[in-house]
Amino acid sequence: MKRILLLVVLIACGVIAWIGIILGMDNFRVHARAISSGIVEMRVDFIGFKGVVAEFRGSLNPVLGNGSIEVEPEYLQLTASDGRGGYYGSQIVNFHMTDPEDFVITIAGGYGASLKRRIESGIDDGETVKFSGILRLKLKTGKFPVEVAYPVSSQCEVEL
Repeated sequence: MKRILLLVVLIACGVIAWIGIILGMDNFRVHARAISSGIVEMRVDFIGFKGVVAEFRGSLNPVLGNGSIEVEPEYLQLTASDGRGGYYGSQIVNFHMTDPEDFVITIAGGYGASLKRRIESGIDDGETVKFSGILRLKLKTGKFPVEVAYPVSSQCEVEL
């Protein structure tokens, strides 16, 4: 009798484990399909200089899945550079504190002064600043949330 009870308990545990594995695989399949068929649009516009601080207005538009997945941006880690190898610094934007559809990116300190000096020198009509980085997203389907890192990039023309 004890052996039969033990066998029934083991079979029940095995069935429950397989159900969990199958649900996890289904959740992974839904997220993988949404990421591979989706896109995250990042737009950056130059606002202006405040002293030596260059300000840019950014916005994100994640389009993942067919609406069945709730997308929650966590943070954005950006690096600013130009096409000639010039580096203008890095910044992290925390979307728990700001709106992903309207946020401000700054290039400050020596990097901002360098950018302003380069534009004021008049060598070119303007400077193209390229932003590239990683966007951390939390995807929710109602079952298990999944966090993914998504590459993003944009560029903006800076003029005085």
